[in-house]
Amino acid sequence: MLFRSFLVTYFQQLIARQQAATGTGRVLVWVNYGVNSPVSNATWTSKTEALITFMQAQWTAAGGLPNNLAFVVSVTHPLDTDYGGTTEATLAGNRAAANAWAPSVPNTTVVDLSKMYTAAQCTANGYYAGAGAVSPNGEMHLTQAGYYAFASKFVPMLAASV
Repeated sequence: MLFRSFLVTYFQQLIARQQAATGTGRVLVWVNYGVNSPVSNATWTSKTEALITFMQAQWTAAGGLPNNLAFVVSVTHPLDTDYGGTTEATLAGNRAAANAWAPSVPNTTVVDLSKMYTAAQCTANGYYAGAGAVSPNGEMHLTQAGYYAFASKFVPMLAASV
């Protein structure tokens, strides 16, 4: 309940600030997950649908117009080390499921991070926060430069498609 109240208040503030700056009150939410708790392809899409449905309800409670809330969804960046041989395979399956699923969901698009940088490029560029660690925790997160590099690729692509 507390999180719902927080989210409604947060959305109200985003809408108010945009409108105060002569905007329309539109919000874009980036949903990115997968490596922290790899899930099956079907579970990834069902969990993402549930999250979007929850956020849409809070958006409406905040007074937002339904078409003013949009989502960019992505599955975690590729890993350089596969830690037992299943993590990257699961993520690849989740990416395929996300790419197939997102076009059917209104106001939602998918960004396939694995098509922007390979795992080898992430390692070579120093994008992993802890490359070489003995568990996925080493590559689970990116450095600030890594997040910036991915965002620098997909944000212009999204802006160009509007």
